[in-house]
Amino acid sequence: ARGLSPFTHDALPRAILRFKQGFGRLIRARDDFGRVVIMDARVITTVYGRRFLEALPEGVEMSRAGEAAPRRGEGPRPGLAVPERHWQPLED
Repeated sequence: ARGLSPFTHDALPRAILRFKQGFGRLIRARDDFGRVVIMDARVITTVYGRRFLEALPEGVEMSRAGEAAPRRGEGPRPGLAVPERHWQPLED
């Protein structure tokens, strides 16, 4: 399309889709547990990076480096940004 940024309208949506698919591969059943570490600071320092965080499945708990992440079976710890919605994987 004319005048549209190839990065914003093609590469970025594809990258976000792949990012989301990674979560789907990590968590497949209700009792599955996993962690994802994002080492690229652009996810919090750029507008396009924040689109990756906005695409996370509901209920994903996030913490920044240096903060204590919750352990399996524990509730969120102070200082964590936790979405209010809870993510439930699809039934098999």
